[in-house]
Amino acid sequence: MALESALVRKINKLCAENDVWNLNIKDHNLNGTPDRLLLTRDGRYIWLEVKREDLTGTVSPIQKYRHSELRSFKAEVYVVDSIEQVKEILCL
Repeated sequence: MALESALVRKINKLCAENDVWNLNIKDHNLNGTPDRLLLTRDGRYIWLEVKREDLTGTVSPIQKYRHSELRSFKAEVYVVDSIEQVKEILCL
């Protein structure tokens, strides 16, 4: 089972290679906010909640609430557990 940190490293590399801004969103005081915010050149703002391989990490109630809140602003929010999912989301 891969750790979240291993997937984050792959996301970092993928974004760097494809001119996608990749922001770590852990340095704030709003609990439940997704881990990463990706900004694409075509104007997409994509929030990623990164979980362990095969979603063995669980989404907490506060995370579910924040995801719903972000979606109410028409934000794209995804829970991912593989680099393949991120590639699909980014249409790569």
